[in-house]
Amino acid sequence: MATRAPLPGHLEVLDGVRGISVLGVLAMHCQLTRSGWVGVQFFYVLSGFLITRLLLAAREQQAGSYFLNFHANRVLRIWPLYFAFLAIVWLLPLAPARASAYAALLPELLTFTFNLSRASHDWVHEPLVTPLWSISVEQQFYLVWPLVVRWCLPATLLRVAIALIVLGPVIRGTTYLMLDDGTRDASDLGDTVYQLTTSQLDAFATGALVSVLALSPRFAIDRRVFWATWALVAAGGAFQLASGVGRPSALGYPLATLKNGAFLWSYTLLNSAFGATLAVLLATPPRACVVEAAVLLRAPAAAGCRLVRRVRRPLGGARAHRGAAQPFRSAARAALELPVARPCSVRGSVGQLSRVRAPLSRAQAKCAKSARSRCRMTPLTAVARMPS
Repeated sequence: MATRAPLPGHLEVLDGVRGISVLGVLAMHCQLTRSGWVGVQFFYVLSGFLITRLLLAAREQQAGSYFLNFHANRVLRIWPLYFAFLAIVWLLPLAPARASAYAALLPELLTFTFNLSRASHDWVHEPLVTPLWSISVEQQFYLVWPLVVRWCLPATLLRVAIALIVLGPVIRGTTYLMLDDGTRDASDLGDTVYQLTTSQLDAFATGALVSVLALSPRFAIDRRVFWATWALVAAGGAFQLASGVGRPSALGYPLATLKNGAFLWSYTLLNSAFGATLAVLLATPPRACVVEAAVLLRAPAAAGCRLVRRVRRPLGGARAHRGAAQPFRSAARAALELPVARPCSVRGSVGQLSRVRAPLSRAQAKCAKSARSRCRMTPLTAVARMPS
């Protein structure tokens, strides 16, 4: 398959969404919201994309260098902080009961099999280290995925990723049937299914799918796909809220719930929405991300403009200063007509952005000249007066 020029080593466009995900997880642990756990789900999709991207770039290396470089990089990035944290917890003056519980969990923590121990009936919750289950999931993914990428051509890897996405709900359903022996309560069973690596394969595969598709020189995503995935997420959340599942702060997505079979479909919906968002961000030059946000918000913005216009018309003056508003309408149209696909060069994206700035400058000059008419035109009011 034809490939495009490689993406830059550091993708600045992903820093913002990565920060939002971190804030969501922190907010959940601070009990400010119950839906912040979806940040972990996005991290799995992002990890699948980044790891696949790195492995595809190194695929032409000798096998020894390929595996050695990858695992050395992962070790240097994760292990120092991880084991330093375990040492700090070990040195804390914990109560005897908590110290013994931590000592019992230490072998699994040291071998990155902590999430697998969740399936045991002897598993003990220790608040200081329980969140580390996600590190175990990542490390197990790092062991297997380099082998898959090494021996699969990009076209084959694409089929593997699609197969894992389709089989994701089936794998979670099978895991649930295997673990449901009648002795676990719903909460414990839901957490166990969620924390197993096999239950997150479709999340990693979604990121890998985007990474392989990004190799194509015609890589782009239709905005309708983006909105369709998020519409499905919203519909799923509304269905859960209408069914009385979880608290309102969970937005219909409480963590690891089994009600309405959410463990089968909710993770898949979130993964698809995160994957579509990732694809949109990758297809947008960093300098055009703000304008691209305006493009994605075109539909709700247009609806808001129509609502404001209907409210203003009975009050009169809806068509005042229509001539002064024309440059703002031109600026809005210029922003909304920008394509989602990556332009040929950064110079092209800067030229597109100048189409937005120039009309605004003319509008400001025209408003200054019409001061005697008490012109109070602003970009917000001008866009609100745009014809539908």
